[in-house]
Amino acid sequence: MKTTALILTSLVALCANAQEHTEVHPTTPTNQNLDVVLGDTLHKTTANVYNTLVNNAPAAPNNQDLPKFSIIGKENKFYLSVGAQFKSTINYDWGNPLQSPSSFTPSAITAESKGNKSNLDFTVQRSRLSFNFIGLPDTDNQLGVYIAMIFNNGGNEYGVKINHAYAKYHGFTIGYTSTLFSDQTAIPYTIDAQSPNSTANFSNTVVNYEHRFPNNMKIGVGLEKNVNSITTNNYTNKVSQRLPDMPLYIQYRWSKNSHIRLSSVIRNISYRNIETNSNNNIFGWGAKLSGILEFDHFTLYYMGTCGKGVASYIEDNLGQNIDLTPSADKNGTMQATKSWGAYGALQYNFSKRLFSTLIYSHVRNSMDSYKSGNISFGDQYKYGQYAVANIIWSPNKYIQTGLEYLWGNRNNFDNTSHHNNRIMAMFSVSL
Repeated sequence: MKTTALILTSLVALCANAQEHTEVHPTTPTNQNLDVVLGDTLHKTTANVYNTLVNNAPAAPNNQDLPKFSIIGKENKFYLSVGAQFKSTINYDWGNPLQSPSSFTPSAITAESKGNKSNLDFTVQRSRLSFNFIGLPDTDNQLGVYIAMIFNNGGNEYGVKINHAYAKYHGFTIGYTSTLFSDQTAIPYTIDAQSPNSTANFSNTVVNYEHRFPNNMKIGVGLEKNVNSITTNNYTNKVSQRLPDMPLYIQYRWSKNSHIRLSSVIRNISYRNIETNSNNNIFGWGAKLSGILEFDHFTLYYMGTCGKGVASYIEDNLGQNIDLTPSADKNGTMQATKSWGAYGALQYNFSKRLFSTLIYSHVRNSMDSYKSGNISFGDQYKYGQYAVANIIWSPNKYIQTGLEYLWGNRNNFDNTSHHNNRIMAMFSVSL
């Protein structure tokens, strides 16, 4: 116990000067007043309570269950906010309709049989609940806990799914949330839950540390669960991973909604060589440039990612079994896939409550041809495209509605190609 206490005390001392600063997405309002419950009386609070709670929440563009009221503890020793968002969408697909009514994923587009070239669907899968707790707010020992869940169990199924569960303390984030390799504030708003297919973003189990310097520079470094998907054959097998991934970034911000970030990730992927009855390792790396530029009534979002053996860090590649594929020339060995993806998005802000966005995104993978595998070389995902045009209106702080057109296509290494179109309408209520 004495040793444990000494270790914890040392960690606190090392981080005593660290401050937690979480940027918010450009579409997230700041400096709002809250209804606050103090005993049996309802009061209005300053914007400081609202901003503290928002800074503890993810900076994701579609995180609209922002605090509308809060419970403040005695002597301001804690803040507690419970958020609920009802999000309903109706969508019409034509071309090769996707199975998911909430996510438009180009890599999931497959050829549909005759008579199924269009589809009308409706869902409330993206509705969510969140619990936001701040202990000892605005002190050197501020502690934050955030838990959020959605009602999407994959595809067209309903079920409760945790999409965030983490704690924050002195710049550390520990738990389950978006990978540090992501840049949440640089992701444009879409009604589609997927976001641009080249987005470097997925949820992971993390131990991350972030720190902002007085000159508007910010750094982050982390250890995260090794999440990968590979294609095996008769000479190779999957094995459990021994080492975590390590993402890191450096960022410079020159205004509230303008920044540039350079990120990288390194990883080791282990697999089994059945020919030699031994485990082999492949080194993977990724690099990303992302940011936001706000000027006049416009907001420009951009992100470009490239790497080798890190295909799963590009959203459209996740689960496509292409981090590693069988070697083209030697049984029992594997090759790391080269991948890149990029998008640009231009948002026009008609007012604080009305904006419209145009987006184009592209993903491409490169690998040497191989003879055999549980997924044939010809069926592997070569490249995909994603385009969006939307308009979003918030008549007040509780209601948001919008209309969105999406187009995407998937192209395989055997040159087969399939595309899909979707129109989505949304109505959302957040409390």
